[in-house]
Amino acid sequence: MIPRAQISVFFTAILLGLSLQAEDAPAAKVSWYSELGQAATDTREKKLPLLLMFELPEQAWSRQLLVAFDDEKVRRAAQAFIAVRLNSSASTNQKLVEQFAIQILPDLRIFNVDGKQIAHASGQLSAAELAKFLSDAQKAQPEANAPALSMFFSGNELDELLQMEQQGKLPGDAAFSKLIGLAAGRNGETQIEAQRLLRKWSPALSGMLASELAHKNLKRRLVAFEMLKALEAPLESYDPWQAPAEASLVAKLKPWAEKITAERAANPKSDALTAAQKEQMEIDLRLLSGEDSTRAETARQRLVGLGKALVPILRERARTIAAQEPGTAVRYDELRYRLLISGETLRRQPGITMRLVRGGGAWRATEFERVFQSGDAGLDDLLREAACDRDAEVRAAVLRNAALAMKDPDAIFRDALHDSAATVRNLAVQTLTLRPTDDNKKALENYFKTERDAQRPQK
Repeated sequence: MIPRAQISVFFTAILLGLSLQAEDAPAAKVSWYSELGQAATDTREKKLPLLLMFELPEQAWSRQLLVAFDDEKVRRAAQAFIAVRLNSSASTNQKLVEQFAIQILPDLRIFNVDGKQIAHASGQLSAAELAKFLSDAQKAQPEANAPALSMFFSGNELDELLQMEQQGKLPGDAAFSKLIGLAAGRNGETQIEAQRLLRKWSPALSGMLASELAHKNLKRRLVAFEMLKALEAPLESYDPWQAPAEASLVAKLKPWAEKITAERAANPKSDALTAAQKEQMEIDLRLLSGEDSTRAETARQRLVGLGKALVPILRERARTIAAQEPGTAVRYDELRYRLLISGETLRRQPGITMRLVRGGGAWRATEFERVFQSGDAGLDDLLREAACDRDAEVRAAVLRNAALAMKDPDAIFRDALHDSAATVRNLAVQTLTLRPTDDNKKALENYFKTERDAQRPQK
């Protein structure tokens, strides 16, 4: 028998050998992202810092830096980062170039998982200098007033607010300050979601909104003013563009705010659109289909604030004008699906709503399946709406995913028995056969009685 001590030494030697082999194995090449939004999302989810490189492809220094990234030590150091390369001359990147006041290329910046800059270097770097830069950055902390990628990382704060919405809670003072800051921030889906939440909560937050009229920041005053105006607050002749509100106006609004908060708590607001909302909706729908992109985007933001009550209206309008005005119909469809997709999905999949409505049925079905299989909560309404889509491929995609993504999908399967496409009907039959509830059995029997060509699935 081999002594236990010798066995232990033997296995230790094997493990040491494997370890040395792993260390000797060449590191993988740097995997570069080309889209900053997705890179920022992965930075948050994987808890890895983000390495951002601004380059000029035709510049010698930029090409030399890419060669340096192929150095073995640099490759190993770069594995600790989410790396993204951006062409500084591309029009889509000009705002970032201006934001960081980039003057020397290439330009390297590293941001932590909160989007705050922790390291910066620019110009010509050797492989040794680059490896040291990446190594030092792993231990670095953000400096005071350091630049930040807030436009891509503000979703962190919005996530907390969306969780409050799901839990039926209202924001306190600190959360409200974040919310109105996001609502008054940079244009984008985060801002639109923040404005939607603010409109939803505005009756309960009317006192805080009144206080915001005295804020020094014009954008915050404008957002508060619009919310209060929609609540028909007694704003007198106050103009937020001129100056912060006087303390006397804020004091007058306080009793009104307390009254409306109590009234709305006793009589919750109906989801049905009011006459004033319908009038503004018609104006905004016309602007949405117009050629003025700035006014169309502002109208879209207001329409998002109306919530899911707008979905059936958009569906019918899109179907009515699809042949004569296909471009406007696509805009209506994009907004319709936008109202049914969570803020989490919008940030994980930038531009997803437009991809859901453009292209052929097979392409669109693939994009829908990405959303259905994302694992995000609250997909039931989107699945129900997509089950009525114009393309049979999309409707079939709903049936393939409903069982896993919905709490109670059987109604969708039963409705699909009346679909105009045979492929969708056959898929519904196969699925219902595997879900033999009394209602499903009855629906199948009625289907086989009325559909002469229908074939029962083989057992």
